[in-house]
Amino acid sequence: MKDVTISGKSIVDALQSALQTLNTSKDKVNVEVIEEPKKGFLGLIGSKPATIRVTLIEETKAPVVEEEKVTEALSGEQDSIIKVASAYIKQIIEEMNSAVDIKTTQIDSRNYHIQLSGEKMGIIIGKRGQTLNSLQYLVNIVANQRADQGIKIILDAEGYRKKREEVLVVLAQRNAEQAMKIHQQIKLDPMPSFERRIIHATLQKNSHVNTVSEGVEPHRYIVIHPL
Repeated sequence: MKDVTISGKSIVDALQSALQTLNTSKDKVNVEVIEEPKKGFLGLIGSKPATIRVTLIEETKAPVVEEEKVTEALSGEQDSIIKVASAYIKQIIEEMNSAVDIKTTQIDSRNYHIQLSGEKMGIIIGKRGQTLNSLQYLVNIVANQRADQGIKIILDAEGYRKKREEVLVVLAQRNAEQAMKIHQQIKLDPMPSFERRIIHATLQKNSHVNTVSEGVEPHRYIVIHPL
């Protein structure tokens, strides 16, 4: 199977289902938004689901995503990449029936930070940050469609990234101690690459264990080996 057309309560939900169906990761697909979700009676989500087409791509091809509605939202203004990205993420979150405040920061010419805040950030973050990670992936696609060179946007919500990093550091240390205690390897749950890097970095100076990533995206995980 090289492509799939799938529906979900939101674009994020549909994308996650499509990736599972194709058994692939976000960086190896094209995403085409066929129809965005429509709010139903009393503002409920799901009366008309989002529909997207996800197609496997070759490594040399760049992901493509529909930006027409983002351009309309900006009323034709030739704004910066970060404003385009902010408008896109705001549109998606509003489709999830959530109000959001957005604070954007340009770190340098290629790195940006978008901080989200609001009353329903738990929904935006999702379990272990899965929804936030998917939104970050989508907003990076949109931004890089317009950029002359590759850029990176970190999407955060209520300081979740810092809190998650602290959790991962403790997780790494605790499981390393357990691996040394029982003299057996320990497999951690699958996590995205930037979270795996935190685990590797935390245990890099621990001379009693070694860490390796195994498995296939999006189910790649870390194994801690006692030495």
